[in-house]
Amino acid sequence: MTPKAYKFYDNFLIPIQNQPFFLLSLIILPLQTVRGDNGDNPNETLKSNERDALLTFINGVNHDPEKLTWDKFQRACYDWKGVICDPENITVLYIRLPAISLVGKIPDNSLGKLLNLRVLSIHDNALSDKLPDDFSNLTSLTRLFIHRNQFSGQLPYIEADNLIKLDVSDNKLFSSIPHPFSKFSLPSFDNNPYLCGPPTKTKCNDSITLSPDYVKPKKHHVDIRLIVWITVASGIVLFILLLCIRKMMYIEIKRPLSHLVKVNNLVFMDDGFRFHVDDLLNASAEVLGEGSVGTSYKQTVEGESESVGTSKKQPKKRVVVVKRLKDVTAKEFEFRKRLKEDFKELKSVNVVPLLAYYYSEHEKWLVYDYMPGGSLADRLHGSRRTQLNWDQRMRIAMSAAKGLAYLHLHEAKVVHGNIKSSNILFQEETHKASLSDYGLNMFFGEPGFLKRHVTGYWAPEAFKTGKVTFESDVYSFGVLLLELLTGEPVKQASLGEERVHLSNLVESVKWEEPNVEIFDVKVGRGHDFEMLQLLQIVKDCVSIVPDNRPTMPDVVRRMVDMWLRPSSDDHSRGYDETPSTDTRDTPSTSIFTP
Repeated sequence: MTPKAYKFYDNFLIPIQNQPFFLLSLIILPLQTVRGDNGDNPNETLKSNERDALLTFINGVNHDPEKLTWDKFQRACYDWKGVICDPENITVLYIRLPAISLVGKIPDNSLGKLLNLRVLSIHDNALSDKLPDDFSNLTSLTRLFIHRNQFSGQLPYIEADNLIKLDVSDNKLFSSIPHPFSKFSLPSFDNNPYLCGPPTKTKCNDSITLSPDYVKPKKHHVDIRLIVWITVASGIVLFILLLCIRKMMYIEIKRPLSHLVKVNNLVFMDDGFRFHVDDLLNASAEVLGEGSVGTSYKQTVEGESESVGTSKKQPKKRVVVVKRLKDVTAKEFEFRKRLKEDFKELKSVNVVPLLAYYYSEHEKWLVYDYMPGGSLADRLHGSRRTQLNWDQRMRIAMSAAKGLAYLHLHEAKVVHGNIKSSNILFQEETHKASLSDYGLNMFFGEPGFLKRHVTGYWAPEAFKTGKVTFESDVYSFGVLLLELLTGEPVKQASLGEERVHLSNLVESVKWEEPNVEIFDVKVGRGHDFEMLQLLQIVKDCVSIVPDNRPTMPDVVRRMVDMWLRPSSDDHSRGYDETPSTDTRDTPSTSIFTP
């Protein structure tokens, strides 16, 4: 399937006409849903009223079925993209649907009925009209992101005491800002010129509370023929616009990044490939996803590659990923120094290499090679879901372990800081994995960085100290191994009054009497002994006491030992997949070399 292509813009992504993609109609016949007691799926655990609310939402907005399909015969909490529920899968806690081409008005009696919703992220779409009044019911929200849409009208009054993040910028909102929202900084409301009241400096009065499109009518004598002519002409223009929208899906304001780029200070690492900032600005881009530290775009750039041993340059195309970092706290000198000293010499097949970086006042980019094989999260739970057998899972685990050990043993001593299945990437449709998004905590300030990643991968001490360490990396890797063993997604962490970290996946395992029933049935039979051995490694990695956890070199050696011992006659487990067990050499020259 050919992905959609977009132009790389600051606030909007514009589809390129000549790329193949499915066309959406502006006008869709209402979808009638026939439901039983709890939807069409008898195994559904989600509350029926919340399931109905989600279906009302998805049936009420235009959307691209290639990007979002909520099949009414599937279970919402397990199978619907962007829907995350509580551990019992009874109530919806998170809706994350950014940049997936949602178009139109949010229906009443839809999202506003999710009374336990904590995070609503629907930014970078083409949602329009006023927000439903029943949004005032969303009093459990902690984060609300609706920026870069076409919302108009007043902001609903939401008495959400726990709301800590808000972004409604780049819409068409007007009138006074509700009192509960006035605690947020001005950037949360940018590019809504008709909003008034704190934190803006605009005082509210009778005129500004009206819609910006409202104009008081004047009395004029108008020729009836002029009215007919205008009506006919408007109809023709509207018809042409509808045809264009059917082709392009939706049109947004073009605001290129070039107005932010002052100089060409794109800095390259040493692999010989060079291109200009303008090559990135002018190339089409596909949104791969928005994470906690920024948005990633896939682009094909035209550059030049220097031939080895000569100064001759050859034209060359390359597929790259541009990660646009957001809310970076590191100063320019620190940013450049850390990348130059810590990242430039990282060369391992198990670590995604950094090709280049860019730093300006408004923009910070990291440029990597594109990994076409997708992520481990995709293969376990997402769009590339496949039946991974035991051999394949061990190869993935070994690759990830080698990559993490390499980072820890490297001269730069890099703490990954964000180990999770979505950051385990594949170069091709193989099972050799590479680590991505490593060492980024240094750019954000660790306490702020941790607040972005409240997931079940985090070690308990990380929340108490606000710091990520080699030991917390080991804990996260243990949770990753458990995810491979069980096939279950890692749930969000739960932080109680004691700020105690609870990973539902880790807590569910009975360590004293581990039962093979916890293992993923897709692994296949005949590997219970090896799986129990790996489970013991997991247990040691997730020890509550950091000093009791093994180091990553120790983890790799133990995995190598259990990997080779039961299958010494199995020639399919070649040494290209497993590190050497020769410990006579130093770690940097034996089992952890690239």
